[in-house]
Amino acid sequence: THAVHTLNYYRNKYDINDRDFLNSLAADRLSMTLPLYPQMTDEEQEYVIAHIRELSKLCW
Repeated sequence: THAVHTLNYYRNKYDINDRDFLNSLAADRLSMTLPLYPQMTDEEQEYVIAHIRELSKLCW
């Protein structure tokens, strides 16, 4: 997830203020991007899964 309104191009072209897009800003700040692509190997997937599990232990 990415709040498009935070990109300089859109911010400047449309004179956008963060206060106008609070939900988009919250989603941008509270989400994470996971690697995902067709050539991803099983080993790479397991690596990502293991690290997400470790991270989740810090959050719960």
